[in-house]
Amino acid sequence: MTRKPKKIPKHCHHRHTNQGYVRLDGETLYTGVWGKPETDAKYDRLIAEWLASGRVTQRTSASAYEIRHLVADYWTHIQSYYANSKEPVNIRYALRPLVRLYGPCAAEDFGPRQLRAVREDMVSSDLSRTMVNRRIGMIRRMVRWAVSEELVPPQNAQALDAVEPLRRGRTSATESDPVQPVPREIVAATLHHVSRQVAAMIRLQLLTGMRSCEVVTMRPCDIEQRDHLWRYTPKKHKTQHHGRRRTILLNEQCIDVVRPFLLRSEESFLFDPREADFEHRLARGDGTTDSVSRESKRRIRPHYDSQTYGRAIARACKRAGIPHWFPLQLRHTAATEIRALHGIEAARAVLGHAEARTTEIYAERDEELAKRIMIART
Repeated sequence: MTRKPKKIPKHCHHRHTNQGYVRLDGETLYTGVWGKPETDAKYDRLIAEWLASGRVTQRTSASAYEIRHLVADYWTHIQSYYANSKEPVNIRYALRPLVRLYGPCAAEDFGPRQLRAVREDMVSSDLSRTMVNRRIGMIRRMVRWAVSEELVPPQNAQALDAVEPLRRGRTSATESDPVQPVPREIVAATLHHVSRQVAAMIRLQLLTGMRSCEVVTMRPCDIEQRDHLWRYTPKKHKTQHHGRRRTILLNEQCIDVVRPFLLRSEESFLFDPREADFEHRLARGDGTTDSVSRESKRRIRPHYDSQTYGRAIARACKRAGIPHWFPLQLRHTAATEIRALHGIEAARAVLGHAEARTTEIYAERDEELAKRIMIART
């Protein structure tokens, strides 16, 4: 008995993404935005190629390059481009809804309508308006990179630029509240419910106003121990791509906080979450190491990052029954206190807010001013 020939697959409409697609040999091939002549033409071409090859799928490189492939290529690029930055983490969050909604779709067919759909998905997940705009900008930047690499046509990037950012009062997206200083009594209550490593980082941020990404990566080799005022130079910081030098001065109170953590190799991180986990489990095991070796099976990184540091504070707030606050608020608390006592110029000098074009003479003046302020905070 002869086998019946395969029927010609239908051109289908994926309503959620408004894309056309066809199933060939168990594989979904997207044809573009539904209802456009070029989408129908692509379907006709795929069917013609399928028939010509004996009803077997032979995808061309043009039809094979999908959004998920573009994201993978871009991820490889940003790993080296942002080698000393946490920007890849932010970009990863921005690209997640894009891949979820349009991963299998052809990259060359991603246009304004699809970008708006991704944006609406972000809005529905309760992201603030400014965060949505920032993440949509990251997607645009990826497409511009793809154009520069000749992975997608130039008109792709040009079309996405037509999508205007969300405006205040003209969208259902929430508005983000300005960051407020955290009261010192709230900080004091938090300290009773965190590890000694997290407590030390909180105290340092409150004293110096340094960023959370700077405090979590402190190492002995980054600290110049000089008399009563030490200097901490982060290996990487927010404005280093502008060529700006970042020096954080540590007064005697800071030194007292740091000193117990210095007895380790020069390039080890001062605040190691593995040590915090070990100490916690040891205390819970009534002073024996058996429970530690049995229970501590999960892999823990050698240092905190801004997210794990923030989560540790969030857990402590919940245990203490106090309002939740974020590490960034410590920087604002320090800035508010310094400004109230010494003026806005002093706060700018201590927190490192000078712009990248500042001259070395201006930077030296900042350090002298910061010295006086940090000594006064002792």
